[in-house]
Amino acid sequence: MDGIKGYSRPSPHGGVTVDVETMLVDLITVHKAGGTTKEAFMKLCEWTWGEVSVNTSLPSNKKN
Repeated sequence: MDGIKGYSRPSPHGGVTVDVETMLVDLITVHKAGGTTKEAFMKLCEWTWGEVSVNTSLPSNKKN
């Protein structure tokens, strides 16, 4: 999750906003510059989607 810090900023209500569009454009740019085909990129995304596990929680002092 350290890599996501560059795309994150505090939101007005105390949360975090992640600039997913810019993150995606950067990811695609790197793959295109490296010669990855769209088909290979999509296969990588499909495989990675299944491999990533996400668990979120709120700090105890932020719970209602």
